[in-house]
Amino acid sequence: MAYTGLATINYKDPLTTIWMNSVKENFDDMAENRCFKAWINFNGSGAVSAHASFNIASVTYNALARYTFIFTSSLTNTYYGFWGMGRNTGVNHTVFSYCESGWANSVTTGHVDTEWNDQDGGQRNASRGTFCVMGGKGGPGL
Repeated sequence: MAYTGLATINYKDPLTTIWMNSVKENFDDMAENRCFKAWINFNGSGAVSAHASFNIASVTYNALARYTFIFTSSLTNTYYGFWGMGRNTGVNHTVFSYCESGWANSVTTGHVDTEWNDQDGGQRNASRGTFCVMGGKGGPGL
């Protein structure tokens, strides 16, 4: 489904059924095809566990600040982006995830390996973190 012209409505124009249906169609298309493919809110210290998740079968603690997220259903390709953000309560720092390029096969259709660092570049475990995967539809140039 292609996006419809939502910008055609002007301030104070009445909201019509046609316009509201186009909003719903655009939202449904984004939810189904273009937004989150997987997410997890997890405890990353001690016994690693999920508080809540979608399409994440498990999270594995590999070493200091290194986690692997395994997808329940594999993605169709590796053209996806991800972000993670959490808190390390030991040093009271915000931590962020990135793909560890030194790992072999760090981004695949079945999992992604990440490393978490604080604002000073130090490796930190995520005492509690959220990790999301977006995209995965299409390929280069699409």
